[in-house]
Amino acid sequence: MNKIIKIFLPDNDIVLSNKIKDLLESELESQFIIDFIDNETEITYTTTKKDPPKEPKKLNDRELEILSLMVKGLGNKKIAQELYMSEQTIKNHITSIFKKLDVKSRTNAVIYAIKKPSIFEK
Repeated sequence: MNKIIKIFLPDNDIVLSNKIKDLLESELESQFIIDFIDNETEITYTTTKKDPPKEPKKLNDRELEILSLMVKGLGNKKIAQELYMSEQTIKNHITSIFKKLDVKSRTNAVIYAIKKPSIFEK
């Protein structure tokens, strides 16, 4: 079901509109669409909830080992030396870790591991 919120903003202020949209989405967990009509901004939203976050795929033993070394702050070169592997192989494993955890960066993977230490449990 769609509902409409009409907001009057000066000069169709897109920055302010996007801030309002982001705030509403995070608080109400709904999808919002912004339209500018004449001198008013119309924000339409649906009352359906966003999809729940996906359960991450299980990491294999080697990926868990590499992730734990990433959490300790080691870079690719040091991890490769510690595990007697090539740096390219480490990069390949890290790419796989990113995909399985659905993250886009090393920092996000480390944060994920710190927030969910159960990932290391068998």
